[in-house]
Amino acid sequence: MSKPTVQAEFVLTSVGRDVTPRCIADRIALVPESTWTIGDAVRPGGITRKNTGWRFVLPSEAAYDMDLHLRQLLDLIEPHKTHIAEAVEQLKLTILISITVYMRDETPAAWFSAATLRRVVELGADLDIDMYLLPPVA
Repeated sequence: MSKPTVQAEFVLTSVGRDVTPRCIADRIALVPESTWTIGDAVRPGGITRKNTGWRFVLPSEAAYDMDLHLRQLLDLIEPHKTHIAEAVEQLKLTILISITVYMRDETPAAWFSAATLRRVVELGADLDIDMYLLPPVA
């Protein structure tokens, strides 16, 4: 049996052409995992980004508890929430918290406490959960 792998990320995006990843980074004292601008290739094949973005990622780990992983991400983000709120207001950013789960044999608890959800709401973030079933190991 293999545990599911859970990864959480915090993403700020803008559809404004005058907003750059540097504009976002200058306001928030966190180092992003990745950034992109409008028009960047998403992947080969001609699909391009429709927004500018800044992405902070918590390393993935084998886990059964999505709530715990989300709380760990929030613990890292919340000390910067004043600067995040200012950046969101000034740059007209949207906030997304994304949880991605990869699983084979076992599934995680897809449960979040009211306290954790309040923390997400206080940031003004949308919450996205993607779950992928991987093929069995041969």
